[in-house]
Amino acid sequence: MSMRSWVIAASLLFVASATPARATLLNFDFTLTNDVGYGVPGTVTGVVEGLSDNSTSAASDVIITSAPSALGNLLGATFPLDVSTAWSYNGSNSFTVVNGQVTNADFDQTTLPVNNPDGILQLNFYTFSELSLDGNATRVANDGGFAGLSFTPVAAPASPEPGTFAMAALALPAFGFWAWKKRQAAVK
Repeated sequence: MSMRSWVIAASLLFVASATPARATLLNFDFTLTNDVGYGVPGTVTGVVEGLSDNSTSAASDVIITSAPSALGNLLGATFPLDVSTAWSYNGSNSFTVVNGQVTNADFDQTTLPVNNPDGILQLNFYTFSELSLDGNATRVANDGGFAGLSFTPVAAPASPEPGTFAMAALALPAFGFWAWKKRQAAVK
């Protein structure tokens, strides 16, 4: 096979293996600090995962990574606490991301807490952002609503496109064949 044939074959392979770019999903750390003067003092932190940039979409997962120990003890919770999959009532789940920044959130999830079966545990990002357990005394709340939340982008690990792997998988044997052919020609 001539060098010209190899170049044409490699070019065709490159064009055939090219794939359109996939939309990258974004993750954000969130922080909610009590500013209402009652309830449990402290901060709730977590991660919102799987949001699309420049659109409004549902989070694929919301995880509470920490909460004040007074609230955690009442919840009977261990952290991280997966809100999206473990909670019984799936209310609203809508986040707007513009140019890599969360600009609006409407999220409301509820469950029955482990240590208080008569209570209701709620995580709410909207008009009154809070993680609460039945009432004013057992909540971390911020009456700034969405403005009372802090969302920080989390750097996503880079992942190669599938076409990159296809090219490498085919290029390595091609170079091996070329080197073998060159050695065979040198022996003659």
